[in-house]
Amino acid sequence: MTTIFKDLNIFHNVKPKKVDLVITTVPYTETSFPLMAPAILKSIADTCQVSAAGLDLNSYFVDWLKYRSDKNKFLDFFHTEKIDPEIDNVLNKLHEYFVFLLLAHRPKIIALSLLSIVCQASCKKICQLLKKHRPTIKIVIGGAGCFENLKGHAMFAEELLNSGLIDHYIRGDGEKAFAAYLKGQYDFPGINNSDWQEITKEELDTFPYPDYDDYNFEHQYVIAINGSRGCVRRCKFCDIIEHWKKFNYRSGQSIFDEMIFQNKKYGFQTFKFQDSLVNGNLKEFKKLISLLAEYNENNPTNKLKWNGYFILRSQSSFGEEWWSLMKKSGASALVVGIESLVESIRIDMGKNFTNEDLEYSLSMIKKYHLKMVMLMIVGWITETEKDIEYAKKWFIDNQKYKDLMIVEFGQTLGIYPNTWLDRNKDQLNIIKLDSMPENWKSLTNNSNPTLRAEWHKALSELCENLGYTLSDSLITHYLLERIIRNDTEFKNTNKYLHV
Repeated sequence: MTTIFKDLNIFHNVKPKKVDLVITTVPYTETSFPLMAPAILKSIADTCQVSAAGLDLNSYFVDWLKYRSDKNKFLDFFHTEKIDPEIDNVLNKLHEYFVFLLLAHRPKIIALSLLSIVCQASCKKICQLLKKHRPTIKIVIGGAGCFENLKGHAMFAEELLNSGLIDHYIRGDGEKAFAAYLKGQYDFPGINNSDWQEITKEELDTFPYPDYDDYNFEHQYVIAINGSRGCVRRCKFCDIIEHWKKFNYRSGQSIFDEMIFQNKKYGFQTFKFQDSLVNGNLKEFKKLISLLAEYNENNPTNKLKWNGYFILRSQSSFGEEWWSLMKKSGASALVVGIESLVESIRIDMGKNFTNEDLEYSLSMIKKYHLKMVMLMIVGWITETEKDIEYAKKWFIDNQKYKDLMIVEFGQTLGIYPNTWLDRNKDQLNIIKLDSMPENWKSLTNNSNPTLRAEWHKALSELCENLGYTLSDSLITHYLLERIIRNDTEFKNTNKYLHV
């Protein structure tokens, strides 16, 4: 069973110990940093006096997969559940070994964390094998990957529950519901039902820090951190505001204290905020970056760095003193939802900043030697060929910024459940063609999947030829190729940088 891992020896840091509970991530999430859910839930289990191990099996799998020539065959399994005969044997052995590692801890409960729906194929296999080898084991699953959308019927989770492959599922903020689950309170909101309780600001400041003691940090240099829940914007394409009705932000002191704690315990100096945005609460954000700036000044050999999602503001509310302080605080890369370079489209989306604000922010990012990941959406409901030509001209005219930005076109506009777009699609003359969010057409301006995919391809190729750094997900590239070429085979062009 272990021969496929012998050369890499990737699991040598997993040291089974007898515990009541094992919590693990489920492949596949392509990421270069550890996923934090098992560490968070392990600390919650400790408050409930339940012995636990928190594992990030996804990170081991990503390390194993990254250099394989047949990587795309495995990715096809995760995205479509189709198994290529050439990897069938290896795939089975992989999952057998995952289960062997989990059961080696001799737990009573196994908790599986799914970050996205791409984890569902592996989750199903793991659950089948767990129930085969230990029929009495209790299995609970949670995470965004368990659900087709943030609200409504949980088809995947219910399927596993009804087939006896899991015993419970948890939706929403897991910290409260998971604690209730461990205490046997199975009627708590969010356990095997669609209801759940939002975490309050006061609770955010009181939760224990994530416990990473069981993680493999040999090749890791970034650790995740959460500073808030929800968002201050109401973008028409996003369902975050339907999930978290209110934006709640930890105090700057609380976030700073956790960063210092994790730095001292594990040696991490770089933190990646998992929030929807780090600067939603300007008062607490300023407190945080002021504390970090002071710390970095007093600790030149152990400076802390951070990156995260960021919203652009006007110069009047976010002047140069903010940018200077951010630099001193260790800011390195800001992920910004620009979405469109056409101001009227951006405002229509719900992005409340002007082209003047964008130009000013880029000048500050350049001046203070920061990096920006520019998130873009191609094919807004009102977008036309003229708007695409404007975007092309913007990239041509602003090459002075190309060394400081990574452009992520992501996918063409998707219309997702529980968004303003989905609720208003009839009034907008939008027709969904099938269940895929990107497959829609507009009766107003004749926008359709093929046209939007062509725009996406044209913008990507232009930016690549101009020397911009591009980032895109494999699944997005795969879908676009299928739309344009009507081809089911994924072609890996290696044009994209994964960040």
